Amino acid sequence: MKTHYVKSGESMGSIAKKYKCTEQEIKAWNLLSSNYLKSGKKLLIYIEDSAKQGATSSTNKNDDTQEVFSGEYIYYTIRKGDTMWDIAQKYNGVSVDDIKRHNSSLNSNNLKTGTQIRIVKK
Repeated sequence: MKTHYVKSGESMGSIAKKYKCTEQEIKAWNLLSSNYLKSGKKLLIYIEDSAKQGATSSTNKNDDTQEVFSGEYIYYTIRKGDTMWDIAQKYNGVSVDDIKRHNSSLNSNNLKTGTQIRIVKK
């Protein structure tokens, strides 16, 4: 993971290009709803450091599922139609309660497309 502070004149697109990721990923990692960035804003970027730490990033082109592996967590970006149960079934030994416990922002089973959640590797 890398911390990026937005500089005057930077856009979401230029930052995404710099770190070889998408604007949507940056928005999901930072729980942003728009591309508007204010100078000095702190952004978390997961792609660059993942490679340095030996973690990998993988995208399944068939369903646009995005996973970023970092340390003991898998960062999963929610896509349209996902349910907590569906996500839990993708990861051996992970329950819906585990997902809720490690993602304090999830206070119900309603999931917002594009939101990134943490899954603890088991």
